[in-house]
Amino acid sequence: MPADEPENPFPIAPASTRLGLLQRGRGAGFAMARRDGAHAHEDLLHCLLHDPRLDPELEARSRYYAELVVALALPLAPLLAGLRAFDEPQLGHDVLAALWRLDHAQARAVLADERTDEPVLAGIVTCLWRAGWATAVQLPPHAQSLWRRCALQHADCAQAEPPPPPLPALATATVDELLAAARASDGDRRDRLR
Repeated sequence: MPADEPENPFPIAPASTRLGLLQRGRGAGFAMARRDGAHAHEDLLHCLLHDPRLDPELEARSRYYAELVVALALPLAPLLAGLRAFDEPQLGHDVLAALWRLDHAQARAVLADERTDEPVLAGIVTCLWRAGWATAVQLPPHAQSLWRRCALQHADCAQAEPPPPPLPALATATVDELLAAARASDGDRRDRLR
């Protein structure tokens, strides 16, 4: 491998194994896991908690793994427990976001549950926000506040900050109020008297 290529910190299993196929996002791995059912849970969970991708920007696998979670009826509790160790969004968070997008009942319940660990919930919400898969109004109340916080941190969303209160109408202002507005030193009022 050339020196400028990223190196995966987790070993990749041989391509002839179910785990190796799942790590590579291959259709044969999907089919093999579906055929093996609950016996493939451990391999799938390994992929979700130990991101096998060399470049997450180029290798989008959240939908692949989310559809496999649904097909295998993978319980989310072990995934949620594993994600508690991370401060930044991981592949597992991205898969939970994709599950939410697929209207997966358990994933939706995780977002709606006020007891969900905030770092886990924040990771899921961040992935939903980054992918443009949700708007704040589509999320439960606690997730909405995390969505807005994420949007504010990235400062490119007008929906993130509530609009400022309306300025008082000058037509109904008294002479003293007009003079006070004209003398104000702040630059917020463009209609001030000069």
